[in-house]
Amino acid sequence: WALEARLANGQPLDALSPDVEAERAAASDTRSLLLSLSSEIEARRGNLALALEQATQAWNEVQAARAREPWARAHAAVVAERLARLAGKAGQPGLARETRREMSRSETK
Repeated sequence: WALEARLANGQPLDALSPDVEAERAAASDTRSLLLSLSSEIEARRGNLALALEQATQAWNEVQAARAREPWARAHAAVVAERLARLAGKAGQPGLARETRREMSRSETK
C-alpha cells in the first residue's frame, strides 16, 4: 500500500515506476496488485492501451485468487474499479459494466 499512497500523494511517475517494477519482480502473492498499480501509472502517462491490458490481467488474476487468498478478496474492489474506470476511458463501456457487475455479485455472496 505504500506504493499506492505514493501515487495518491502525487509522487512523480518516473520516480514511482521503477519501485513498482522492482516490487513486481520480487513479489509472489501481490504481483497482480502491483500490476493493477502499474496500469494506473501507464494510464496517467497516456498509455491507455497498455494500462487497460495490465488492468484486465490484474483483474483476471485477482478473480482467480479470490476463492483461496484473503489478499485477493480484500483488494478485489480496488482492482475492479480501476479496470472499470480505465475501460470507460478506453471506450469499452461493456467491459466497465461487466467488471462492476462481477464485483457486486461477489460482494453479495
